[in-house]
Amino acid sequence: MSDISLDFTELFLGAGIALAVALLGTPLLWRMAVPLVRRRRALLANLACLGLAGLIALPFSLQPTLEEAAIFALLFSATMQGILLLVLLIAVPKRPGA
Repeated sequence: MSDISLDFTELFLGAGIALAVALLGTPLLWRMAVPLVRRRRALLANLACLGLAGLIALPFSLQPTLEEAAIFALLFSATMQGILLLVLLIAVPKRPGA
């Protein structure tokens, strides 16, 4: 018999952190950066969310069983923020006078 077992805890934890940051952090940071030009605003919101995902995942990755949680959180967050960057630049209407 084989005693191989798969543990996807790190994967799910990283995906959950990235999803939470994308859903909650991106709109919040988008609204906080109102005085900036649209491209800089989108870039600032996305880079800040990428850093936020890394900071949130850091305490989890210090636990012995969850070493890869930060890596998965950053990978998923980078993917989501890349998609959101395109959405913020293309789909969000411009402000009047900007």
